[in-house]
Amino acid sequence: MVSGQEHSEIPTLWRRAQPDVTIGLVVDLATVRSRRTTGWSSAIYGRQQERLREAYAAADLVIDTAIFDPDQTLAAAVELLEGHRRDNERRLSSG
Repeated sequence: MVSGQEHSEIPTLWRRAQPDVTIGLVVDLATVRSRRTTGWSSAIYGRQQERLREAYAAADLVIDTAIFDPDQTLAAAVELLEGHRRDNERRLSSG
């Protein structure tokens, strides 16, 4: 299951899905502006960061997409998910 959070006014929305794995994607305001529009205000960015603070703190992995390109971001996420799957398989086979 995938849950997008940044537009929600409910900071804990992501928890409602009871995710097995949480991955946060972070990016600085300058990069947001370069990718979208220079019209993104620091106030909007700040509110989004505050909404996501708890999710980032609880995340199994947080990837800075200003540093990692899309392929590197995908590779890091897949590595985490495959490790999670292997851990679950080991736990199930031993118990």
